[in-house]
Amino acid sequence: MPDTEPVANTALDPQTLQFLDGQAETLDTTRDDLLQRLVAHYRTACESGLSCPHCNNELLIDI
Repeated sequence: MPDTEPVANTALDPQTLQFLDGQAETLDTTRDDLLQRLVAHYRTACESGLSCPHCNNELLIDI
């Protein structure tokens, strides 16, 4: 049965791919899973904000 999930393709420079692959290997996962995790984390941050676990101050990340 063919994969019916949407696919997002984007061009990434070799250094970015190397970084993603290294992080995925460190986490014992795949590049696809790592990207899913990053997007989920970013979505949560956009919807509910990020705060420091130590002082509870809001964290702002300029992307």
